[in-house]
Amino acid sequence: EKWFQKKNDWLDQLVKNPLSFLDGFSNASRTELGELFGFLIEWVRDLMIFSATGDIQNVIHADRLVLIGSASRARDFESWLELFEQLNLLQKSLDDYANQKLTLTQAEILFCK
Repeated sequence: EKWFQKKNDWLDQLVKNPLSFLDGFSNASRTELGELFGFLIEWVRDLMIFSATGDIQNVIHADRLVLIGSASRARDFESWLELFEQLNLLQKSLDDYANQKLTLTQAEILFCK
């Protein structure tokens, strides 16, 4: 239940102002950043699926249909796919002990494109 509320708070903040949301993790631990990147990858995956199919049957955050619908229109499918791939690379870099602040800065750049 706590994760459900946290997830919804994160989604609202991310969609409203991605730069501010991500900047809020500037002092986060490596573990917290790992959780963040997992969340971002899930979210972008949902937006990709909805953008491609218009169907919520296979999305993780199906409880946020209105938000998924509006957010998915911000980019085309190819842009969502590119963001998804870049986030996965950043998560792998983080797992390989890349500089945390640099990894977070790269994510901020990706979301502000």
